[in-house]
Amino acid sequence: MLGRNGNYWASHVGLVVFEPNGERHRFQSSKPVMREEPFESFINGATERETRQAANGKPGKVSTGFKFLRLRDNPVPLAMAAQPRPAK
Repeated sequence: MLGRNGNYWASHVGLVVFEPNGERHRFQSSKPVMREEPFESFINGATERETRQAANGKPGKVSTGFKFLRLRDNPVPLAMAAQPRPAK
């Protein structure tokens, strides 16, 4: 979640993957390629950017938190509702 001047929004959706050694990595689609970095590096980078912007007098976006959703181990697909046929 990001915030600025009392307004908050979700700015991005990414994936967090647990490595066999327990380290968490963040996957992000970023043109032109997919990026992967340790989650700790991502948080440190965001903190450094916010500190640098504040020192330069630029009120930038501020990280306010994260929302994590977990994929189900055995997902049950929902039945689709009948869709209207296109007109001829």
